Amino acid sequence: MNLKNINTFIKILLTFLFFNLFFVSSSNAKRLAPKEVNPVISNGIKYIVPHFKIINGKVKHGYIEAWDINLNKKIWEIQIYKINYDNNLEKDVQDVFIISLKIQKNKLIILNEINDKYELNIETKKINKL
Repeated sequence: MNLKNINTFIKILLTFLFFNLFFVSSSNAKRLAPKEVNPVISNGIKYIVPHFKIINGKVKHGYIEAWDINLNKKIWEIQIYKINYDNNLEKDVQDVFIISLKIQKNKLIILNEINDKYELNIETKKINKL
């Protein structure tokens, strides 16, 4: 191998290493943890958003829990929406977290980070996508 070929080889190798180090490391970066959602309280019940629920060994999202304030006891929980994961993509980039929770009369208004808005009737547990 002559000097010109060695220099070309080194340039190609360094370019390859640079792009792999820069682009592969940034593409494998995990997303930031979701921000906490302030609970809402109505008639002695506190409604909270647990961002990560473990059910049957799997992490689930999109849940609301209702807690009796006086007893400090969970009364019920409900999944507002489900995520259909694509097995060809990393799960963390497909997660969708609830970002806002408000109460209006007997309904919780729920907004997630992809701007899907839901209404949960706290008496009937009926969910409507708005």
